[in-house]
Formats: sequence, C-alpha cells, structure tokens
Amino acid sequence: MKVNCINEKTYQLMDNGQCEGQLTYIKSFSRKAQITLKNQECYQIKPLGFLKKGISITYNDKEIATLHANWKGQIIINYPDKGKYVFKTKGLFNKSYTIENSKRKTVLQCKPRTKWGKLQCDYDISYCSMAEQSFILTGIYVANYYRIMVARKARSASL
Repeated sequence: MKVNCINEKTYQLMDNGQCEGQLTYIKSFSRKAQITLKNQECYQIKPLGFLKKGISITYNDKEIATLHANWKGQIIINYPDKGKYVFKTKGLFNKSYTIENSKRKTVLQCKPRTKWGKLQCDYDISYCSMAEQSFILTGIYVANYYRIMVARKARSASL
C-alpha cells in the first residue's frame, strides 16, 4: 500500500492501483483537513480551542479522536472507544514513522519517500490487518504534522 502526494494539499491512499481514500488539506500547510474514503465517508480534522494545542477528528459532527503532542516528541492519538495510540519516529534521521497501540505493538508503519524537487513526500505503508483506511490516512496526517513541527523548530532555532 502506498500514499501518493498529488500536490501540496492532497494525498491519495493507493492499494493495487486503486484509490481507497484521500487526505485533503484546506490550505497548504494548514492543520485543517478532510479524509474522504472510497465509500464517501468523510472525516473532518481541525485544531482544538483558542490556543490550538490539540487536534480533533470528527465524523458526522461527532468527535471520534483527538491528537496531541507529548514532552517526548511523540503524538498521542486518542480514540475514546478504541484506546490510545502513539506516533513515534524510528531510525537515524527519522527514516520511518510508526504508530503503536497501548501494548506497544506496531499497527502502522510509514516510510517517507521525499520528492526533493517538489518538497513533497510519498509514503510506503505497512500495517496490521485491524488498521482501517481512515486510520491509515490519520497516520499520514500525523506524519505530515510531525514533519511540519520539526521544520518549524529547526527554522526558529536558526533565527
């Protein structure tokens, strides 16, 4: 399974040449986004609250998950009905990203393939059988969010 970056706002989840879903950002480098699956299910992703420290994922106007960063540089994905998952980087220079469940079992792994000429990134995906397309695209959202956070920190450190 792969995720292809179509442009700076659109990522498509591909399985055997078929588009299974899409992650679309409202604007370039925005935290507001939408996940649309092949069956037309639609999820909204948007920052929480005034200070925008967390992120909410909703389906049919009902919050189904929240995201927030912790002090270890990880991103916590909390599904009230499915439990907590932890997004982590792996390898030297953050070669891949993983999402682990509460038992520390990897349920999703994303290996970025950077398109340097366009400053875009495709992903190779491996996952356990329980991972749904919406969860995989949420993982891509979190990977992109992490990459933007790291880039902002590096830029502010160089100023």
